Amino acid sequence: MRAKARLLGHPIHPMLIVFPLGLFTVAAIFDIIYISTHNGHLADLSYWMITSGVIGGLIAAVFGLIDWLGIPEGANLDAPNSLSGRAAIGGLGRRSNRGAIRAR
Repeated sequence: MRAKARLLGHPIHPMLIVFPLGLFTVAAIFDIIYISTHNGHLADLSYWMITSGVIGGLIAAVFGLIDWLGIPEGANLDAPNSLSGRAAIGGLGRRSNRGAIRAR
């Protein structure tokens, strides 16, 4: 199945999803280091990584939705893609909630 949203012949959604994953992972690592060192700079960096990851995830979600809506009617791909999209949006919701709590 070919992705509908493409850039120079390459699907956009798979290119974008790696950024939030990396940002959230490094934010978690910085949180662990912050807990052990109490270096406030790491907590600030972690906050901005979470914020950037949520924004990047929402951008990736737009292109994922474009691809999902381009799946032909009756194709056997609706259930896994729908589950993947719901899990991604749920994860972004949890991360954005975590970032909002930090901002207080």
